[in-house]
Amino acid sequence: MCALPARALASAVRIVFLWALFAQTLLGANASDLLVAKLDCPDRVNDVAFSLDGKLIAAGYGWNTQGGVKVWDVASRTVVAALARGKGEHEKRVAFSPDGKLFAGANFDGDVTLWAVGSWRRLKTVIFRGGSPTSLSFSPDGTKLAFSSDFAVILYDLKSARANKIAARTHLSDYFSGASFSPDGKSLAVGMRGAIQF
Repeated sequence: MCALPARALASAVRIVFLWALFAQTLLGANASDLLVAKLDCPDRVNDVAFSLDGKLIAAGYGWNTQGGVKVWDVASRTVVAALARGKGEHEKRVAFSPDGKLFAGANFDGDVTLWAVGSWRRLKTVIFRGGSPTSLSFSPDGTKLAFSSDFAVILYDLKSARANKIAARTHLSDYFSGASFSPDGKSLAVGMRGAIQF
């Protein structure tokens, strides 16, 4: 198997594509030459995430009748976990904590659940009905989880187990497109319709 760095791409089909990224220029390269693997999902793939060490890749899926998360071992391309909340629960966003101990998934309604990596035991749902998810990410130190949706941005503190809505739409046309931590974890950038806020 290819030991080159890889990047995952979610598609509107039931496959996760792994592409090799090379140091040299990719101009003129044939896309099929860069394809490392195709990983099948039961339904439409909505989001993908690598663990920080690159050993695991997860896909949140669901569109029609099935939904959940599949987690693969990257080296062997084998499924190590299949996570589901219930019939029809589409997972829209997925993220691994930086230390690799936690995995988070946000379903279509904005319920954010944490699982223990390895045992894949469901720990708890930390955000309820937060809206249709647009992003989900852990802070660089792994102490916070940022969630954005069509109508809110919520910051969950893993130490205090408290969720705080830090931004909410004030007009029907408002839309939060994403939230991202700075590398030092001291700032959170929030994408809004026509603007970025810190």
